[in-house]
Formats: sequence, C-alpha cells, structure tokens
Amino acid sequence: DARQRLDTAASARQARRQAVEEVDVAGQQVSEATAAVEKAHDAAGDVEEEYREADERWDACEKARLDARRAWQEARATVSGLRDRDRLARLDAVIGRLSGLRNELREAESRLEGNFASAKGLKAAEKASARLAAARTKLEVASPRMRIERLRDDAPALAVDGRPIEDEEDGDAVDRVVDRPAVVEVADAWRITVTPASDVDKLAHDVERAERELTEALEPMGADTLEAARELLAARGRDENLAAGLRERLERELTDVDEWEDDSQERSVAGLTELRDRLAARVGDVDGDADDTGAAAGSGDVGDAGLTVGQAEEAATRCEAAHDQAELAEKAARAAREAV
Repeated sequence: DARQRLDTAASARQARRQAVEEVDVAGQQVSEATAAVEKAHDAAGDVEEEYREADERWDACEKARLDARRAWQEARATVSGLRDRDRLARLDAVIGRLSGLRNELREAESRLEGNFASAKGLKAAEKASARLAAARTKLEVASPRMRIERLRDDAPALAVDGRPIEDEEDGDAVDRVVDRPAVVEVADAWRITVTPASDVDKLAHDVERAERELTEALEPMGADTLEAARELLAARGRDENLAAGLRERLERELTDVDEWEDDSQERSVAGLTELRDRLAARVGDVDGDADDTGAAAGSGDVGDAGLTVGQAEEAATRCEAAHDQAELAEKAARAAREAV
C-alpha cells in the first residue's frame, strides 16, 4: 500500500510539475498577448489618425474640385454672355443700318406717291406745248403790232386796256402784238380801240385752246409748266431707281446676316428685332450674375467687366485646367483614404 501511495504521489507530483510548467507557458503567452494587444492598440490609434488625416485631405480636395467646377461653369457662362453681348452689338448695328435703309425707302416711296408725272403724260404735254408754240407763232406773224411811246414828261395820262402806261416794265412805252381788241384811253378824254382782223381772232382762239390743252395735260402731273413736268418725271425716275436699289440692299442685307439662330426664322427686320430683344434679355441676366463670377481654384477673377471674348475664353481654359487638376487630386485623396 505504501508503495502504491508512493507511486500515486509521484504521479501527482509529476502532474503538478507539468501543470506548473503549463501555467508558466500560459503566463508567458498572456504576457506576449498583452504586449501584442498593447502594440495593436497603438497601431490602431496610428491607423485611425492616418485615416482621419486622409479623410480630411479628401474633403479638402473634394471641396477644391467643387469650387473649381463652379468657377469653370461661371467662366463658361461669362464667355457665353460676352459672345451674346458681341452678337447683340452686331445685331444693333445691322438693325440700325436696316432701319436707315427702310426710312430712306419709305421717304422715296412717299415721294413717288406724291409724284404723278409719267412718260405718257409728259409726251402729251410736249405735244400740247408744241401745238401752243405753233399757234402762238402763227398768231404773232398774222397779228399787227402796236407801239405807244411817251414823247414828253408832262404828257397826259394814258392807259392800255385799263392799265396805266406807268405800270408797264418800260414806263415810257408800250409795245405789243394786237391779237385781240386793245383799248387805249387818253386822259379820260379819248378811247381808241384797235381790233385785229377776223383771221387773227381765230388764231387767238387757237392759242387759247392750245393753252387749255397744255394746262389739261400738265394738271394731272401737278405741274404748271412743261419744264416742271420734266423735272417731276426725272425726279420720279430717280426715286424709282433709288427705291429699287434700297429694296435690293435690304434683301441682300437680310440674306447676308449670319446672326440667325434658326434657318426657319422669318428673315425680316421684325424677326431681327425679336432676336435682338431675346439676346438683350439674356445679356441682362448674365450682367446680373457677373459680380459673383470668379475662380475659386486660384485661377483669378473671370468677371466679364472689360473682358474680351478671347480673354474670357482664356480664363475659362485656366478654370478648366484647375478643375482637372483638382479632380485628379480628389481621386488620389479618395484612393489614399480607401487604402487606409
């Protein structure tokens, strides 16, 4: 029994020794695990700090990209507004030129409406004038002539056909063709009637008839003389040529205008005016936002004050390049954050 208890005790001692060794090993493992946990905790803090920094960089890059995109969009809007403004100025010039042509055309047409001269009417007037000249020549050749002269200053008063001789152009003489009865009165004491022959009277009636025919030919044209009728007809010809030229210029100007937005639009001054008004409204909207235009990515102010279209396009190109760079930086920051 004692030997058996000895063996049991020896086995128990061996088991305790083994347990002690296992406890020592476990303690060593706990120490190592604790160190590993502490190290992992420290590493996790570093990772969290790195992630926070990466996330902040990504936020900053994303904000820069958004600012650069907004600046680029504003720059493009400025370019578009400046182009519209230049186009509006060209439209104003074209409309002003066309309005001037239309005013000239209206004036020419107004003169034509008030000018009744015609080649046919002038031809009839010329024939009537020729007949009148011929009738007057015949009358003058066939009529006797009468000449009355003052011989002394104290000569008695004398009147021809009721008109004192002093009223004549040459106050001392009267010289005329007697183509109709003429009455000479001397000092209210004598009346002398000179009557031409009957054939002269007929010629005088022919002259009167020719004068009426000339008047009737000139009256529809609004002229008093043949020369005035010729001037009216010449003026009508000039105005007709001017009106035709102005209509041709108007048509050519409207055809050559390249400011139309749509080929289907009615090519007229009214259509151009409507297009100009739309552009003016659009330019007004751009001007209202011009003070807010700028580049947030360090590309400089691209407000349209004093800018040409070329300068605005250059600014828009800079804004686009800044946006592309900001976009690449944002992608790189996002990748770095995801890698953490």
